[in-house]
Amino acid sequence: MESRPTNHPSTPLPESRPTNHATIQSLASRLGLPADGTGRGSHVPLPCCVPDHMESLTLLYFDETRRNVVLKNYPNMVVKSCSCR
Repeated sequence: MESRPTNHPSTPLPESRPTNHATIQSLASRLGLPADGTGRGSHVPLPCCVPDHMESLTLLYFDETRRNVVLKNYPNMVVKSCSCR
């Protein structure tokens, strides 16, 4: 399944910092190569954009059950940048 808009180019954009694997995968996909190497399977899918740098999110909220204020840090909740994989 592809996560990009339909008008997005089929090769990784340089600003998305694609891995070598993503670059080769996009070329294999554009050439219509089969994913299993036999020529009978499904084609190699396009790479997709995934988070590559995330930061924590700190929330301050009132816990109704315990009747107190809670400060909680949730790691890796905010996506700061993405990359083609």
